[in-house]
Amino acid sequence: MRFYRLMGSDFQILDGEKITHVPLPGPLAPGVYAHLVGGERYAAIGNSRATAEGLRYVPEEAHGLWLYDQQEGQLLTVPIKVTKEDCFTADSIMGPGNTLYFSDGNSFWRWRLGERQGEKLVRFQQAKGAPMGLGISPEGRYLSYYKYRSGNKVLHLYDLDTGEVRDTKCSIFHYHWLDETSVVYTKSSGVKALDIKTGRCTTILRGYRDILRWGSAPDILAPFEREKEVWEEMDLLGISGGRLWFSLRLCCPREAALRSGPGKELLHHGIWSSAVNGSQPRFHFECPQISSSSSGPVWTGDCLTWSDSAGAYLYDGRQLREFFGWKPLVGYPDF
Repeated sequence: MRFYRLMGSDFQILDGEKITHVPLPGPLAPGVYAHLVGGERYAAIGNSRATAEGLRYVPEEAHGLWLYDQQEGQLLTVPIKVTKEDCFTADSIMGPGNTLYFSDGNSFWRWRLGERQGEKLVRFQQAKGAPMGLGISPEGRYLSYYKYRSGNKVLHLYDLDTGEVRDTKCSIFHYHWLDETSVVYTKSSGVKALDIKTGRCTTILRGYRDILRWGSAPDILAPFEREKEVWEEMDLLGISGGRLWFSLRLCCPREAALRSGPGKELLHHGIWSSAVNGSQPRFHFECPQISSSSSGPVWTGDCLTWSDSAGAYLYDGRQLREFFGWKPLVGYPDF
């Protein structure tokens, strides 16, 4: 598991006990984002908009978006013209043929590594909602993203073959590609799947009661089955090892109000997985308390990681480790 931080213009990657120093054009704006793209090889590094005394501040030396090749130890500058309005965050992903797709906050771009210039694919009007949550289908035909509409995240697709933009009208929370024609997502208390060709949505898991019907973890969930009012939330974490990974939060508002003293509330926040059709649900471990101000959590295949303003946290089901001043450097959205 790797972490990152910015010290002036020195971008640092922590891997175990080793710290790699990557000099960036600087000084940079303080809001720098980074994540892994293209498996474990490349770290995408982008600066966000920052303000100083109410004024926008983007250093002239800051190009905006870079790729650090961890295999060759080389920093690559993504060749596009950067404006004051550009905001490079975690919305970039590597597609087939060493092709990077990314967002500057207003438009989607495509850049093939080694080419002299990037190509703008589609521009969006900020007034209608900027695109976020960029993903790509397994075979590389569709870019996926969501736009806010009436407070909901609505999934959209961009066909790289035809240039067609499609509104799926599907309200989501988090999503991942299952195969070239199927997207799995969470919404409210369930996990669902969308067939992008037919537009049909099917339910994989409706909630904790579906898990109980499969006969899984009765000792953990049975107390909630006896309650009349249960608040629950499923959060899709990803697809790994041919299984869907998700977090499950449960609590009983009425019971929580009646009980007194710490540790008396009927609560559950655990990491679960299931087969892609919702069968064989399996409980893995109970999560530590995570504040609402935290970003994440993200499941990386063997542990859970998240961050807040103080730093990053790593939990493997047995031990909680803290990395103050660091942020997780993880693959997003696939791992």
